[in-house]
Amino acid sequence: MAKRGRPPLGVSLIDRLAGSEQEKRRLRAVFETMGGELTIPQAASALGIEESRFHEIRREALQAALDALAPGLPGRPPQSPPPPEQQEIVELRAKLARAEAELVAARLQTELLLGAPRIFRSAQPASDQKKNRASKRSRRKGRRP
Repeated sequence: MAKRGRPPLGVSLIDRLAGSEQEKRRLRAVFETMGGELTIPQAASALGIEESRFHEIRREALQAALDALAPGLPGRPPQSPPPPEQQEIVELRAKLARAEAELVAARLQTELLLGAPRIFRSAQPASDQKKNRASKRSRRKGRRP
């Protein structure tokens, strides 16, 4: 029966990892001893260390791998509420933005009133316009309304 799929890369996967060359050599030696390709004395001598040190390195590597594979908490981590100072800054910025918008509106309104008073007079109701015309006529003729 023929095997299907890609051939396993084995220890060569270590070359693709980020890390120094020394770290990769140590990890490769750990995996090769676990796979039976190297004996512990061979691996220790290839790395230039004592066998006891190799046992420590192997234990540390396996513990780190085990720790990395531990399941985490499901979902996103909870977000803590912003500190009160940060909340106050957000509220003050919103208040400042509203005040600036009101100031711009007031300036535009003032400019419009000063620049085009006739437009706003003609916008008055018709009854008010008739009264104003009558009072203007009476003032011209010297009468009071």
